[in-house]
Amino acid sequence: MTMVQILRRWAELGRNQQSCCHFQQPEWAPAHRMALTAQRLFEVEAQRLQLLLEESRRRLEPFGDPLTTDFGMHRWLSCDREEAYSDWLQWIIQQIHTPQDIFWLLHVPEPAGINNWRLDSRQVEREFWVPEGHTDQTGRLDLVVHYESRAVIVIEVKTTSVEDADTQKQRGYLR
Repeated sequence: MTMVQILRRWAELGRNQQSCCHFQQPEWAPAHRMALTAQRLFEVEAQRLQLLLEESRRRLEPFGDPLTTDFGMHRWLSCDREEAYSDWLQWIIQQIHTPQDIFWLLHVPEPAGINNWRLDSRQVEREFWVPEGHTDQTGRLDLVVHYESRAVIVIEVKTTSVEDADTQKQRGYLR
């Protein structure tokens, strides 16, 4: 049989099938009742989740619940790359409104006089170039938080254990 003959045969079988079978219109009332019941359940669950979200927001103060945050055009954490985690941490630090909260987040003791610092004196930089890293090489610091001439916080992000991480370059960074 040719392809055209096969298609004609299928068309004939379809016409015969339609003429010999009577299709009954489905009854939609049970489906509507199920949808109404599900809607009520979802409303109750939405109220419960709203209470949980408020509790989470309260517990995570001053940051708030991440599910309510507009992440904008942020590069998501992907492929477990240090750069992605550094981007994420930079974004988080930029969302924090007081120097005290940044020091608290990073578990760094607050310097004297921090209460007088202005937030606009802060700069958060990624991949900050330094003249020394590994021996005879330049380096890049993952994240640097500057408070004018008052404080510098350097963060090296690692996605491995301390034992497996490349920490030799940090001697050059310190110099």
